[in-house]
Amino acid sequence: MLHRLSWTKGFCAVSFSDGPAPLTIKVVDRVYASLKHLVITYDIRPGQQIPIEDISVRLNASVTPVREALNRLLNDGLIVRKSGRGFYNRDIDLKELTDLFQLRGSLAISACHFVLRSDLCQQIPLVVAQASAADDHQIPICAALVQATGNREMQRIYQIILDKIHFVWKIYAASARGKEQIGAYRADLLRLLQQQDLMRCIDVIDHNIKQQSAALEDCVLQGLGVLFSQSQPLLQNGS
Repeated sequence: MLHRLSWTKGFCAVSFSDGPAPLTIKVVDRVYASLKHLVITYDIRPGQQIPIEDISVRLNASVTPVREALNRLLNDGLIVRKSGRGFYNRDIDLKELTDLFQLRGSLAISACHFVLRSDLCQQIPLVVAQASAADDHQIPICAALVQATGNREMQRIYQIILDKIHFVWKIYAASARGKEQIGAYRADLLRLLQQQDLMRCIDVIDHNIKQQSAALEDCVLQGLGVLFSQSQPLLQNGS
């Protein structure tokens, strides 16, 4: 059984063509958003050290906002810090991913309880409309449910989970199996939400999470295969 995989050989160069940040957006917010993208897509490889000076040059920002952005990512649990060695991107950990998919399902079920068993049930047409207008991913359905609860802490936790599973989720959603399962899930859940059938909504969410968990190892192996097949990165450890 696969549990943990790391990449420790390089940092993938990424070009940024962004113009100056809008005046309403702080530099640290721009750096945070750019760094988060590099982290959750594993353009900064699993287990790879994050070179602050190189990031500073690449993102056209001073070291201070880069450090602040890294501390925010650390607080979000998206990167790790090793004592005396700096910041590193997270390893791809199959057990952690499995737990996160389960937790995402639990939050979706809690959101269903919250919305369907309260006055918020009147928001169901809006949830259905938002999910129907989205792409073929299932995440907008559950995200719309979580949003409908109005619970900011639930929304914050849910977003962090989405960030942490982003890499493998994209692989799963692009696969033939993922597309088929997501399509069936969307159709069933949207129909049951309209019927306000809580128990069957829970069954559908639980079944789908089990399907996704069963596909995770293949998705991780495929993702690491993509990372290893990429050309040699321009930046090396210690450069």
